[in-house]
Amino acid sequence: MITQYLLNYRAYSTILIINDCIAERAGLSKDMRCRNVFVMHSGGARNVSGTSLQINRTDKRNMKRTLLLIAVIVIVGALPVFWQYGTFMICTDYMRQQIPFIMETKRMLESGTPFWSWNTYVGDNFWAGYAFYSLTSPFVWLVALLPYRCIVHGLFLTLVLKYMCAFATSYAYIRKMGVGKQNSRIGGLMYCFSSYAITNSFYYHFFEPLIVFPLLLLGIERFIRSERYSMTTLTLAAFAVAFVNYYFAVCSFLAAIIYLFCRFVFSDV
Repeated sequence: MITQYLLNYRAYSTILIINDCIAERAGLSKDMRCRNVFVMHSGGARNVSGTSLQINRTDKRNMKRTLLLIAVIVIVGALPVFWQYGTFMICTDYMRQQIPFIMETKRMLESGTPFWSWNTYVGDNFWAGYAFYSLTSPFVWLVALLPYRCIVHGLFLTLVLKYMCAFATSYAYIRKMGVGKQNSRIGGLMYCFSSYAITNSFYYHFFEPLIVFPLLLLGIERFIRSERYSMTTLTLAAFAVAFVNYYFAVCSFLAAIIYLFCRFVFSDV
C-alpha cells in the first residue's frame, strides 16, 4: 500500500511538472495553469480543467437572467396601470387600505410611541391592529425608510422583489426534491406567477405567506431526511411563517400537515 502510494505521488508530481512546463511554453498565466491540472484518480489521470467553475458561472448567469425576466414580466404586466394612473395604483383595497395602513405604520414607528393609533377609526391598538396588515412584513420595513411621497413607488419596487423572493424559495424547495436546475427554474416561475400571486398582488400582505411557505416545506424535507441542522431549519421556517402573518400561518401549517401525511403515505421516505 505504501509503495503504491509513493508511485501514485511520484506520477502525480511528474504530471504536474510536465503540465506546468507545457503551460509556461504556451504563455499561460498561473491561473490558467491551475485550471489545467491533471489529478491522479484511482486507475489513471483525470482532467479537471475548470469545468465545475464554468458550470457554476453558467448557473449564476442563468439565475440572474431569470430574476431579470421576472422583473421585466412584472413591469410589463403593470404597464396598463401606469398608463392609466401614472403610477401603480389599483382602485381596490390596495388604495383604500394598504397604502393608508403602510403610511400610518411609518408614522407610528417614527413617532417613538408606537402603541395607540388615533388615526385608525376612533383609535386602535397599533400592535394588535396592524400585525395582520403591515407591522410584521420586512418589505413594509423597507418601504418605511422612504419619504412619504415615494411610498407608492416603493411599494411597486418591493412587489417586484416579492416575486423574485417567491421564485427563489420555490426554486430552493424544488431543487431539494431532486429536480434539475432548468426544470426547477421553470417550476419556480410557475409558482411565483401562479393565479394566487397575480390576483393578490394588490393585497400587499397576502404575498408574504407565498414566499415563506416553500421554506416550511424545505424544512420538513430536511427534517425527514435527518440532515444536519434540520431541526433548526424547520424551527426557523415555522417561525418565519408564523411571524409574517399569523392568520395565514394557520393555513400554511394545515397544508404542511397534509403534505407530511402524503409524503409518508405515497412516497418512499
